[in-house]
Amino acid sequence: MSILMLAGVLLSIFFMAAETEHECTGEDCHICEALELCCNTVKRLGEGTVAPITFTLLMTFAAILLFSAETEYVGKTLVSQKVRLND
Repeated sequence: MSILMLAGVLLSIFFMAAETEHECTGEDCHICEALELCCNTVKRLGEGTVAPITFTLLMTFAAILLFSAETEYVGKTLVSQKVRLND
C-alpha cells in the first residue's frame, strides 16, 4: 500500500512538472483537471492525513519482517542444538 501511494505521489509530481506550461483549451481542459488532482494528492501528503497511515503500514511491515526473522533464531542455543564445546 505504501509503495503504491509513493508511486502515485511521484507520478503526480512528474506529471505536474511535464504539463506546467501546456496550452489550455478553456473551461473543460482535461489537463488542468488532472493537474488539480495531482496538486491535491501532493497537498494531502503534506497536510498529514496520509502520513500517519503510511507510517502505520511501514511499521506493520517492519514488525512482520522482524517477527519472521526472530522466530528463525529463537530457541537456537548451543544447548538446544546439542553442540559440544570441549573436545
